[in-house]
Amino acid sequence: MRTRLCYLALVLVPLLAYGPLLLQGYGTPEDYLRLADGIDGTQSGILHGALAELAFFAVKGVAELAWVRGLAVLFVILAGVALWQSLERGGWGELDALAVALGTVLLPSAQLAAGWASAWPAVLAALLSLAGFAAAESELEAGGTRRSVGLLGGVLLYFAAAMCFLPNAIMALVPLAALTFSRPLRLAGELGKWFRLHALLMLLGVFSAWLMERWMMTDAGIADRTGLAERLVSLFSVAVPSSWALFLVGETGAWRVAGAVLALGVLAGVIYAARRQVTADERVQAAWLLALLGSLAIFSLVVVLAPHWHAGYRTIWPLAGVAVVAVAAAVRGVGDRPGKKPVWHYAALGGLIAAGGFAAATQPLNHLAAPVADEWAALRGAVLRANFVGKSEVTLVVTPAAERAAVAEPHFHVRIADHAPAAQAMFALALRERFPSGRPGGQDLPVRTVIARPEGTAERLVFDLTRGGH
Repeated sequence: MRTRLCYLALVLVPLLAYGPLLLQGYGTPEDYLRLADGIDGTQSGILHGALAELAFFAVKGVAELAWVRGLAVLFVILAGVALWQSLERGGWGELDALAVALGTVLLPSAQLAAGWASAWPAVLAALLSLAGFAAAESELEAGGTRRSVGLLGGVLLYFAAAMCFLPNAIMALVPLAALTFSRPLRLAGELGKWFRLHALLMLLGVFSAWLMERWMMTDAGIADRTGLAERLVSLFSVAVPSSWALFLVGETGAWRVAGAVLALGVLAGVIYAARRQVTADERVQAAWLLALLGSLAIFSLVVVLAPHWHAGYRTIWPLAGVAVVAVAAAVRGVGDRPGKKPVWHYAALGGLIAAGGFAAATQPLNHLAAPVADEWAALRGAVLRANFVGKSEVTLVVTPAAERAAVAEPHFHVRIADHAPAAQAMFALALRERFPSGRPGGQDLPVRTVIARPEGTAERLVFDLTRGGH
């Protein structure tokens, strides 16, 4: 009965949190550009771009983008189920495993993937990575051909995950860190060997895919736009602190300060719990060091090599998931802990799920979906009302930041008015809805973007995206 309730929670909680996003009619800058065929699909990897285009092939309008977001939500749910199964089979209690699985799929990285239709291949990569870990772990204790096939299957799944979206190909760090804590203390001497073997399989698959991706990008004449030094700075100044902030989105202003304070509080609590557990049994120290420092080292080694890597929420999902594991381990304890658990144990894990669920139900809707949906509704309504007779030019008023935004990086506070190419794509889609068979007369309207509103004339239509109207 408890197992069935866990499966039900793994489906219903993410669905209730992300369901409202499926009811919103909107697109993000990358979504509009893909719909209007105005984007370089290789910006996050060649296969990543191909997969995104595959899903958009059947999408005819903005309203149908909800189906692509639904695909991302489905993969998020499956990733949660796969993670729960790995932890439960690896020695975690069902409810403890449920807290980690739900906490991981409610993180800002998952919230962003569910709200950004073009990001669904990143969730597929995370799911394939978790499958790779499960394939290797299930046959690790076997011998002969069966063990070899399991390990090879894990490497191939990591390879496929990295080809979809390289940062999430190390999503297996989450079950790896969790099972590091759950292995019996009598096997602590073998813990390092077990951890290194899983890390080796992961890195073998990921680096093989990285070499393949680099070869394909070089052959296609695609250059990366960021340097190694820039990646390392953003890794430790943005990515690592953001992952420890857990569910709170802190991208601007006071929220960034709140996120930093939360990160320090969470980290202090985990360090305190770890010190207490190590004092009780020194063998626990190896589990903490491997699970946290080992995972951070692997994450740092891999993500700085990802094509066009950006230290945003979409690329730190594995590291943030390890932070959830650390919080759960601090509450749960490490190793064999017989006896009935106290009430505060379940209250703490329940609070973790409640905080994640509240954040996932509010943040992507308030910071992403609703604002860009308002932009689309305003422009679409203005285009449907506008008189195009005799007009020979359209001017879109955008923000000053729009002219500097070359690539629409996924983040929560994105606005279409801040991206000139996306603004033009959104207008083209609105015009397509107004004139499904093409504008009468068969002539295209030239569209330009400006940052200062000009006067409308008999030949010019002006749409001000900064004020959400015409």
